[in-house]
Amino acid sequence: MIASPTSTEGNLCILAGTLGLGYSFIPAKRLSEHTGPMQISVLRLLLGACLVCPLLFFQSPLIKDAFSWPIFWLCLLYSVTNFCLGYILLQEGLRLLPAWESATILQTIPLFTTLFALLLLHDIPTFVQIIGGIIAIGGGMLVVTGAPSEHRQGQYRPKSMDAFHPNRSLPLH
Repeated sequence: MIASPTSTEGNLCILAGTLGLGYSFIPAKRLSEHTGPMQISVLRLLLGACLVCPLLFFQSPLIKDAFSWPIFWLCLLYSVTNFCLGYILLQEGLRLLPAWESATILQTIPLFTTLFALLLLHDIPTFVQIIGGIIAIGGGMLVVTGAPSEHRQGQYRPKSMDAFHPNRSLPLH
């Protein structure tokens, strides 16, 4: 079922996905102190694919129409922009910045998503959606620009992160 913009089910799915993504910054930040962004991105996507692939047997066909070259190129473009560039650069940013600041900067996703939806899908946001987006992005900008300089330079390390110093091994619990 494709959710309408006002669908409760769709809103709950997006909220649950956001909670999962928000939590994922914590282990990703801890791992970034021990290895590079490419290794973390490849491993998290590979392990995620291995866990999700069995669920494909319970789904309707992935591509309902006959396979075509435009579909192939669209999938390739999606893979390069999202999985290659997006996740690797996100992981590198997590390595350089505190997790909270990375998450705050990610609040620009609605801006870019709206812009791309407007230009590529010809979706028209409502007035309320535009106002909500401006408030969310403004709040994110306020948080980032109002942070002390040591936070913005990525030098801030909360005391709870001392156990995850690069010269120490990861705890197993």
